[in-house]
Amino acid sequence: MKYSTLDKRIEKSRAFYAKYKGVELYEYDTEIVRSILSKYLLNKPILLEGACGARNVFVKGYGGVKVGVDLDYNALKMNEFHNHKVCADLENLPFKSESVEVILSIDTIEHLENPEETFTQFYRILKNGEYLIIITPSKYHYGSILSIILPKNIKNLIWRVIRNKDNMPFPTYYKANTIGELNRICKKLLFSIEFLYRHERAPIWFLKFPFFFRITTYYCEFINRYSFFKQLRGSIIAVLRKAKSS
Repeated sequence: MKYSTLDKRIEKSRAFYAKYKGVELYEYDTEIVRSILSKYLLNKPILLEGACGARNVFVKGYGGVKVGVDLDYNALKMNEFHNHKVCADLENLPFKSESVEVILSIDTIEHLENPEETFTQFYRILKNGEYLIIITPSKYHYGSILSIILPKNIKNLIWRVIRNKDNMPFPTYYKANTIGELNRICKKLLFSIEFLYRHERAPIWFLKFPFFFRITTYYCEFINRYSFFKQLRGSIIAVLRKAKSS
């Protein structure tokens, strides 16, 4: 099989990561997330994922009713990981109050213009004492900062070069993407923060550029190793618990 120059660059980056970390690319990050989710998703009869998109491997393997909610009808049609799919806005969820055992939201909060409205809906449909699990980029990560300060045409150019897409598909606001803002929302809605973890993911954005991929992989390893640098880590993993009685 013939490989293009681009394919060779990507394979070079993946080979370096596998040798350096001792695991395949994505495997390390995936296992960290799975180890956290397994504590809260097991034995939950009804799981709802907000903005599920076309796929999410993290819900695979969990029993019960898996409800995927997204505004993108075409993405929902392609999604094979949820056994129930609903096209709806997260600010106006069509579910009864206290009807869901656990809610999962991955890489969604940063795209919400009114995140408090979505958190209010999550709180409403979640049963008392149950969990909302959020994985979202930190507002203080270099990727988030660039997304905030760069003009739209430059961001679209980056997406074309790195992701082979014509433009950045969803706007980003980062209105609830700091620990302080999460604390404020939780206090207002009577969520408690059950678990909080910050993690720097593998730099997959640089796969096409082996030199930069190597440098940013070293950077990830460094800031993940030392807690002093946790504020610089790219992902916030938060488990919020609804008050047992409201």
